[in-house]
Amino acid sequence: MKLRNGFVSNSSSSSFVIVLTKENHEKVLKEQNPYVQAIINLLAEERSGFGMDLVSIPTWGTAGGDWSESDRFDFHNLDLSEDDYPDDADLPEDLLKDYEEWNPYTAYMVYERAVNETLDLDDILGLEVNFY
Repeated sequence: MKLRNGFVSNSSSSSFVIVLTKENHEKVLKEQNPYVQAIINLLAEERSGFGMDLVSIPTWGTAGGDWSESDRFDFHNLDLSEDDYPDDADLPEDLLKDYEEWNPYTAYMVYERAVNETLDLDDILGLEVNFY
């Protein structure tokens, strides 16, 4: 097994995880709508490592192709009121063109973009695990 820190390339033999300090994760998450918060909270796992409190979030595909179809995550029973669900028109324009509605994948993409736009590169801990 090979571990690499930083930005990674896509590979069918790899699993990817976004790793942030808990502080940076909370900074990004608090600015998101309740639906994005609920999806990311469902995916996120808190851990400790390197003397820090960390949060790891599996990226799309980590659960064997499509984590929205995985039994590991129950996206159908989110603890949200009717008003917490965003209007599909509020989806970013490029995602709206391809997906037409909010779903776990688009919520994840909105969070991932917010991470990239809000944090400096030094604040993002990326982890790639390759299995050979």
